[in-house]
Amino acid sequence: MLDLVSGDGDVQWIANRGGIAHSIWAPGSQTFAANVHLVEIFLVPVSGMEFRIGGNRWQGIDVQAGGVLVVPANVEGFASWSSVKESAIVALQPSYLQDLAACEAEAVEPQWSAPIRVDAFALGIAQIMRAELMRKERASLHYLDALLTQLGVHLLRANTHDKSSAKAKGKLSSYNAKRVQVFMKENLSRKLTLADLAAICDLSPSHFVNAFKATFGQSPYRYLLGLRLAYAEKLLAGRNMTIVQVAHLSGFSSQSHLTSAMSKYKGETPFRIQGRTDK
Repeated sequence: MLDLVSGDGDVQWIANRGGIAHSIWAPGSQTFAANVHLVEIFLVPVSGMEFRIGGNRWQGIDVQAGGVLVVPANVEGFASWSSVKESAIVALQPSYLQDLAACEAEAVEPQWSAPIRVDAFALGIAQIMRAELMRKERASLHYLDALLTQLGVHLLRANTHDKSSAKAKGKLSSYNAKRVQVFMKENLSRKLTLADLAAICDLSPSHFVNAFKATFGQSPYRYLLGLRLAYAEKLLAGRNMTIVQVAHLSGFSSQSHLTSAMSKYKGETPFRIQGRTDK
């Protein structure tokens, strides 16, 4: 059906509905086009990337692990990169995606985002695909088929599901709202930028802020701060960590930063919380 884009050390699986490959590339470039949707999920960070998809071009992009690039069917693409690239590459037949869309009550063509957005859920699927393809025993075709379907449904929901009704209300779709919540909770210790969060929902930062406020009733910063403070309180109650360690794990730059935020928004201090727990 499809000769998937390949690199060094590839393992591939081809089926009637799509294909999956694990690819490792040395620095270089590539031109590609296919009669299927090509989805590349980056398994490691890659620096200095350039993309051309159709008539659009992006340069000097540093891609995080979990970055997702989609080249729609019958659209020519070009990519170059300056560091080793490891990816899961998935091909989806347009007819198969349409069948999935019909089951989702979304019988429309998805509007693919470009050039790259970070998708923690897609990264998890890609890591499982890689592990299954690299098994010493023969990979399970049924399992790979299920993973292909799971990714297809996920991409459909991320790019079409509930967007029209959410847009009319100025809110995030229920799907994107959940994705943002999960991403925040799973990355509390990281420095999260507005651009990171907006990319999850395929929105500009300004549109994301407005939609987030309409959905959650507060700004992304304030919501994330609340999650971090709640997590810090939980860690402090455990009595197994210093306040400095708690501050780091919950995403605060220092012990004083945690103390200041907790005093302002909770009327508490880390010392008092630990003191009550020790009694």
